[in-house]
Amino acid sequence: MLNKWDLAVEGSEYTESETYDRFIEYLQKHFPFVPWCPTVTCIATEANNVTEILEHSVGIYTERNKRIKTSQFNDFVEQITLKHTPR
Repeated sequence: MLNKWDLAVEGSEYTESETYDRFIEYLQKHFPFVPWCPTVTCIATEANNVTEILEHSVGIYTERNKRIKTSQFNDFVEQITLKHTPR
């Protein structure tokens, strides 16, 4: 969630779209370990995009509570271990 988005755009020499693109590039460069993380701009005092944030929260909750079979997990660990051998 990118709160206070109005201030980011207001203080920028770029358009809102360009500011967003540049910020996403920054996040991808500095946080490459979370490429799956959704980004939502908002202005909390105006309840801007609150619904979208809540929808993402429900999705995260659903994913967080998923169960996988032990055999699937073991297969995953085996594949990762073969691909990235521990030191």
